[in-house]
Amino acid sequence: MKKAGKIVIGLVCLGAFGALMFTRFTKKEEPIEAVPNPTVVVQTPETGNIELSTGLTGTVEPADQVYIIPKGSGEVLEVYVNQGDIVQKGQKLFRIDNKQLDAARITLNTTQVSLNDAQTSVNRMKALYESGDISAQAYEQAVSGLSMAKLQYDSAKLNYDTQSENTVVTAPIAGVLEQFGVQVHDMSAGGSVAGVVSGAGGKTLTFNVSERVMKGLNIGDPVTVEKNGTDYSGAISEIGSMVDASTGLFKVKATLGDADGLASGTMVKVYVTAEKADNVIGPSGSGKSTFLRCLNCMEDPTGGQIIFNGVDIADPKVDINIHRRRMGMVFQHFNLYNNKTVIQNIMLAPVYVQCQDLKKAKRHNRFLPLTNLFRKEKQEKIEITTTKAKIVAEAKEKAEDLLKRIGLLDKADVYPSTLSGGQKQRVAIVRALAMNPDVILFDEPTSALDPEMVGEVLDLMKAVAKEGMTMIIVTHEMGFAKEVANKVLFIDDGQILESGTPEEFFGNPKNPRLKEFLSKVLS
Repeated sequence: MKKAGKIVIGLVCLGAFGALMFTRFTKKEEPIEAVPNPTVVVQTPETGNIELSTGLTGTVEPADQVYIIPKGSGEVLEVYVNQGDIVQKGQKLFRIDNKQLDAARITLNTTQVSLNDAQTSVNRMKALYESGDISAQAYEQAVSGLSMAKLQYDSAKLNYDTQSENTVVTAPIAGVLEQFGVQVHDMSAGGSVAGVVSGAGGKTLTFNVSERVMKGLNIGDPVTVEKNGTDYSGAISEIGSMVDASTGLFKVKATLGDADGLASGTMVKVYVTAEKADNVIGPSGSGKSTFLRCLNCMEDPTGGQIIFNGVDIADPKVDINIHRRRMGMVFQHFNLYNNKTVIQNIMLAPVYVQCQDLKKAKRHNRFLPLTNLFRKEKQEKIEITTTKAKIVAEAKEKAEDLLKRIGLLDKADVYPSTLSGGQKQRVAIVRALAMNPDVILFDEPTSALDPEMVGEVLDLMKAVAKEGMTMIIVTHEMGFAKEVANKVLFIDDGQILESGTPEEFFGNPKNPRLKEFLSKVLS
């Protein structure tokens, strides 16, 4: 009976499945009306092109570089360091066999004995002189002999110290030991270069720019250097005033901070920002948000170019997802994931992107032996230095630091629905910062906030601007645009009607439509 029951149940299930499939395949499909993609018309701005930054190539050089020059000559007896080591000032590098040191040591010991004898004699003669047993002349002769013995000792000590310096060669400055090939039994010649120490206090960067880019640069402007997927930051320290005849470009130098991973002579990618903190204003429906969404290709332009870090990201052949990693976006309505906590929202993009890169690297290494069979130029195995757990841990640490910065660390584990509008927008901003972008696009970040919450968001944006972050902001906050912007653009009916510095834009507007707009919003 049990067996029969199972069969019946099975047949019923099979019948239900068959009925379902019959309905699916016999049901007449209703035609789906095609929804056309939104059309974005690109208007040529009257003021010219808008370029956020320029990608360049530069050369890394040590900020300090000192040659290692031994004073004495002789056979190398000991070597204490290797090329590439980090050394401290005065640290022993190698020791040579200086025959003169042995003679200097014997002379020093001899003069030491003579000095001790002379001191003993003076002590004895002083006692005799005070008791009247010897004349003053005899005592003075003993004192004169002590002075002579001390002079001889000091001379011997100086010679010994000099020969000791010639025997042991030390690092002239703290830094990285480069071009060092000294080995035991080598003959070291006094006055010849034995190596170079590049200062650990930082490195410099040299690169060339066009006149257009040069005009947009200032001393102290931030510089980003990229090498093998790692970013290094610095600041412009020198801008050449004369064009190089061979290249037709201007030479720019920058100081780099923590650049221990960059060897001297390394060629690197350099990113400088010529214009930063642009504000885009205009009446509602003028095309501001569409313009902004075109910049990160959330809307596909029908023509023209979008140059970002030297690449036309509007080109269909370009992988836009790679470039979006360097371009943050802050929306009017926050766009936080309500099913994830605050810290999960901030960690989401960094963890996803880095884990994808990790998977790609592992896949590359796995199939490398096979793919290299069909390549003329063989590829190398990618060095993997991280794990998923490490990626998550680092992303969490950074997210906590960002939340601490905006005073919301205590909200890390709550869901966005429990936050105020101002808190949500601040979280959205630091979420964009978590990816270390080159530029952040703000689409009316305060329009969905209560008036009393606007201030806390604008204060955060001001702080980000002061740190040198390139920002393009669509806004109706005129006071904010005056204070923060380097350049203000006015858009109406899809066209950029006027642009300029805040002083020019608000103080002396030229376009009639802009004059009309400002008279209404500033009155």
